[in-house]
Amino acid sequence: MATQDDTDERDIEVEVLPPQTVRDCVELALEMGDLDEVMQCIRKIHPAKEIRNSLSKLQHQEPVNELLHVRRVALDIYAKEHDLTTSTLLVEIEGVGGRADPHRSEREKLRKAKKAVSKVRNLRNGAEALAYHWIAESKGKDPRRYIKSVKPLTV
Repeated sequence: MATQDDTDERDIEVEVLPPQTVRDCVELALEMGDLDEVMQCIRKIHPAKEIRNSLSKLQHQEPVNELLHVRRVALDIYAKEHDLTTSTLLVEIEGVGGRADPHRSEREKLRKAKKAVSKVRNLRNGAEALAYHWIAESKGKDPRRYIKSVKPLTV
């Protein structure tokens, strides 16, 4: 029979630390409200010109999504294991989407993903583990149909 803990809940003290960085403050603000509310608060403090200048300094590309890179590299390993062309498989999954040369576009994305993943050992290990998991799960199944059902590029 389990014994009951003698600690009274009133004896436990929890210290809540204040935010330490700007990121902590922004995350706290977004937890308390949505992005529109946060932007309204910023707009009350700063004029539109300052906000536009700040936004124009940001990169116009999305930040690197390491998980998506790992999944692309894992898909490359999976495709090679099944004697499939990676760019063709990627185009089948992603779709043409009005692109002039979708195969070239997917090869470029894969090249960038390989470059990013090759620099970090944990990412490489994760990509290999994910690929071998997909390979093991797809035994006896159509590899194209299986990988499409997994939705490998959905993060």
